[in-house]
Amino acid sequence: MNKTLIIGDTHYIESRAKAIAVAESSILSICKVQTFKDIIFLGDLFDKKPSAKERLMLASFINSLRKHTKHFSFIQGNGRHEFESDTIHEADWMALCPDFSQHEEIAIENYIFAHCEVKGTRYVNGCLSASERNVDKTKTYILGHIHSPNCSFNNVNYVGSIYKTAFDQITDEKRIAIIDEQGLRFFPIESRPMFQVELYGSKTVVKSKGLKQLQELKITDIDLKIMVETDSLSLSSIHRAIEKIKSQFNIEYYKQLVNIKELPVDVPKNLNQDELLKKYCELKGVSHELVRSALNHGKA
Repeated sequence: MNKTLIIGDTHYIESRAKAIAVAESSILSICKVQTFKDIIFLGDLFDKKPSAKERLMLASFINSLRKHTKHFSFIQGNGRHEFESDTIHEADWMALCPDFSQHEEIAIENYIFAHCEVKGTRYVNGCLSASERNVDKTKTYILGHIHSPNCSFNNVNYVGSIYKTAFDQITDEKRIAIIDEQGLRFFPIESRPMFQVELYGSKTVVKSKGLKQLQELKITDIDLKIMVETDSLSLSSIHRAIEKIKSQFNIEYYKQLVNIKELPVDVPKNLNQDELLKKYCELKGVSHELVRSALNHGKA
């Protein structure tokens, strides 16, 4: 088989322009002194119905790759993606590119190129795919659609997306593939740094996990997920901590999950007013005597 470059799901989207640029630069660096008979894209060029800017982003990348090949092949994305009320076959994009050919699937020698799941695929969350497509054990499958290369198994190779599209890929090493006289080989590509920080709030005190290690790296351009476990008393402290953390970094992609746990409160059985006041003062950390004195003074 002639030398071929395989690029996984690109999912062009404006909001992830910085992450995509890092991947593009890394791919072009690998291609620098190489030429290919074909460059195969494994599907899902765009993340959604593409905007003009997203089309321009992809066009610029393709123009850079044209230095390294005279022909591109594109595998159609899963279900040909229904965006909003329109179905985009991406054929309109292909029509603008005379050096592009579009395929449902490609079979070359011992290799199968497609955009699909197959029977036996296990997702990163551990669940088994419902796909009933069986694979030929004598063939090598090079597939798009699944974003994590870690889901590969046996003779099934998911190349993966070119950037980390979600935080479940935080530990992924993104890659491209090249087939030449040495066979199928994978080459790691750079990813925009992605981190997770955990915050724990208890009685207005906030503790963190992962923040110190992140700060020690002394990098500012990151994607960030903050996971929060807190009681209701600590919410304001948590929000201040989050804003302080966010101010330290240039964040392109951000997610925040907050789980609020209510503090248990022992309510006296007789619901005596003074007993309730004692419990309230204890919970708030203030002097019951001072509060009662102030209330009595107010009544006077």
